[in-house]
Amino acid sequence: MSTLSSSTSTKSPEPERIVNILIVDDSSVFRTAIKAALRDLPEVKIVGAAPNGEVALATLRSTQVDWVILDMEMPVMDGLETLMAIQKEKIDTRVIIFASPSEASYPRIRKCLELGAIEFITKPNPDSSSIVADSIAKIREDLLPLLTYEKSRSDISDFALKSRQTNEKAPTDVRPMEKDSCSKLKNQKFNAIVIASSTGGPVALENFLSGLNGELSLPVFIVQHIPAPFTKTLADRLAVVTGVPVAEAVHGEKVIKGRIYIAPADYHLELKSAGKDVMIELNQREKINFVRPAADPLFVTASEIYGDRLLSFVLTGMGSDGLAGAQAVRAQGGHVMIQDRESSVVWGMPGAVHAANAYDSMASLTDCAKVVAHIAKGIVVS
Repeated sequence: MSTLSSSTSTKSPEPERIVNILIVDDSSVFRTAIKAALRDLPEVKIVGAAPNGEVALATLRSTQVDWVILDMEMPVMDGLETLMAIQKEKIDTRVIIFASPSEASYPRIRKCLELGAIEFITKPNPDSSSIVADSIAKIREDLLPLLTYEKSRSDISDFALKSRQTNEKAPTDVRPMEKDSCSKLKNQKFNAIVIASSTGGPVALENFLSGLNGELSLPVFIVQHIPAPFTKTLADRLAVVTGVPVAEAVHGEKVIKGRIYIAPADYHLELKSAGKDVMIELNQREKINFVRPAADPLFVTASEIYGDRLLSFVLTGMGSDGLAGAQAVRAQGGHVMIQDRESSVVWGMPGAVHAANAYDSMASLTDCAKVVAHIAKGIVVS
């Protein structure tokens, strides 16, 4: 017994895993800025820097790369072409898109996300007189949490890689819904739906809400962590996909049934009761869970108004936003459904709710979509 104890106590800890990074950008300024932002992290190793996709692919074929930071606009081979080549060659790596902050770039960003890119971040203003300093600060704020996310290897699912290999979009038939996964939804009617999503969310939301087909009998509120100006672009895209009115929420507007409201970038979205009406409140209070908008304020205030008639979803995303909100929803008698690990791009947010046992049911994205389509149309789950 003493020998075993001694052996156990002297076991050395496993070394921290080094994350290999490849930077792909035709701008030497941005390549320099990314290197400067990452160089002081002992767990990160920059294994290469390429001015275009063709050079990047040569590195990817010969070197194990965990993350590719990929510019969209480049000569020779741009970001979308590079990602398509990564997919075709079945290269095992994860991609973050580094894109210009313009609405015109969103269709190409969206295509990259469909092809399996994990996330995108926006570049600082290229006309800034302090572009390198601005870039370093922005990269550290937006990029480092994802690259160094301590659970990224286990929480980031293989779905993104599978998407690149098979050209799938989102899961359409992952597995049948478990018989007990929605038992608590049976014969229950809801008056509102709240949704939280982050990494992997834009594409997931399209598939999640596509079953509405122009029918929506209650208000839906969404917090998606996405930079400006893309909340408006996302809203426009969801309006096309769902066939119902979708827009960024406006401070002071009255909530109307049959509409989808998206929290604007950099604003928390909260709900306030005003007699028989429900009003939108936007604010720029301190970030919660390192983000603004955060899902927690929406979930908490919605639960206070709708009580046991509130249905909430925590979908794919990094971090723990939505956990406190989910606990508040359950405390008020509402229902919390989380996306499962297998269909999530990053099982951080739903995983945090799962770990805290703050949910009522868990299902694949496909099955979550079936539930929301029924509830949103006023059909009681039987």
